Amino acid sequence: MSIERQAKELWHKTFKDKVKFIDEFFDLYYTPDTFFHTSDKGKLTCMLFATPYRLSLGENILSAAYICSVCTDEQYRSRGMAGRLIARTEEELKEKGFDAVFLMAADEGLVEYYKRFGYRSCGIEQSGVYDKKDMTSDCKGFELIQSKQFDMELFNKLAIHRRNTTIHSEKTLALYRNSSYDIFFLAKGRDIMGLAVGYFHNDSLRLVDIVTDCNECLETFLQLLYIRFGKKIDYRTYPLDNDAKPQILHMIKPLREGIVRNEDFFYMSLLLEE
Repeated sequence: MSIERQAKELWHKTFKDKVKFIDEFFDLYYTPDTFFHTSDKGKLTCMLFATPYRLSLGENILSAAYICSVCTDEQYRSRGMAGRLIARTEEELKEKGFDAVFLMAADEGLVEYYKRFGYRSCGIEQSGVYDKKDMTSDCKGFELIQSKQFDMELFNKLAIHRRNTTIHSEKTLALYRNSSYDIFFLAKGRDIMGLAVGYFHNDSLRLVDIVTDCNECLETFLQLLYIRFGKKIDYRTYPLDNDAKPQILHMIKPLREGIVRNEDFFYMSLLLEE
């Protein structure tokens, strides 16, 4: 079996993502420059992707790589493989002229894990579950629209309202357009106040991304989705306030001295790729 096929199977087994999404990701990002891995007698043991971005930190525009899909085959875990692969990847990226690497830690335990390798927090993402008990918003005047068409310009415009703004690359947004996700818009009259991307799984609607121009609109959006489909809503979003509990943490590691200052650590924005 080819390494690419093994990588797709390991990804699916580890993260449970949709096969079509994984195939689309590999079509967009799978190259010798972005895919790093280790093997044992032809068997894939550990892997990660390092995709290029321009990263805006303060007044600096940096050449950075996003580390994602770090995973190890079950038979080879607890041997330090992922740590060694991350270190090797960083060295190769530094040699190629990258200024920094960044990633998303899914929980507090992984935050501590990545801290061992010199990563520091630079932003937060909130996650939660919305169900009937949370229905307190006044939805009068708002409308929910379901579509298959993704509006990249609108998404990026709305994303600016997030405290730690992520402006996705066109390739990332292509995953939303091409991977059979459902697109939802929150409308008030002729104005679009929110956009969400998600898919249905068993008894829930899972939102892989949701952007709105205010906290009140977020609550209204989630409530209208619940009313329409009668399913709990699993969502992730960037908090618009300082009191939100961080559950997914963005972390960064400079590859060159003096590139990232301490005061930069809470203002991270991803720009479109070159």
